[in-house]
Amino acid sequence: MARTRAAPAPPYSRKLLKPRQRPALTPHHTARRDADGRPARKPTSLTAGEVAAGVAPHARDIQRCYRDEIGEARGANHLELTLVIAYDGRVRSATVAVPRLAARTTRRMAACMRTALATARFPERRSDTMAILPYYFQKTEAPDAGPQLSCWNRSGCP
Repeated sequence: MARTRAAPAPPYSRKLLKPRQRPALTPHHTARRDADGRPARKPTSLTAGEVAAGVAPHARDIQRCYRDEIGEARGANHLELTLVIAYDGRVRSATVAVPRLAARTTRRMAACMRTALATARFPERRSDTMAILPYYFQKTEAPDAGPQLSCWNRSGCP
C-alpha cells in the first residue's frame, strides 16, 4: 500500500492583521486587589455583626411570629432561630427551637419566620454560614402597665 504525503501548509500571508480588541472590563477586573495584585478573595463566612445587621430589619416580624404562635403558653420564653445563609447572601433554611412548646406550634412558628426572612439579604461569601440566634422574651403582667395618659404643658394639666 502506497503512502500518501500530507500537503504542505500554505505560507503565511503577509497582510496586516487588525489588532485584537480588548474585552470590556468585567467586575472581576475591577475588583479589589491584594498586595500581590491578585483579586482579593471573599471571606469564608459571615461575622456575627454581619448576621445581626442582616436580621435586624426583620426583628419585628420575628417577634410577631413568636407572639402569634405562643399564645398563653407558659415557660416558653427562650427561642433559638437557626439560619443557614447561602454563599450568595440569601437565607437557605430557618429552623426554630423553643423548649417546652408543642412540636406543631414550633413548626408553624418556623414557617412564619421563614416567610419573614425570605427577603433578608447578607453579604456574599465563599461558603455557607450557619448562625444560631438566641431570643429571650419576657411576659409581664404588672397592674396598671401600659400606656399612661400624660400632659406635657408648662402651664399644668387640666
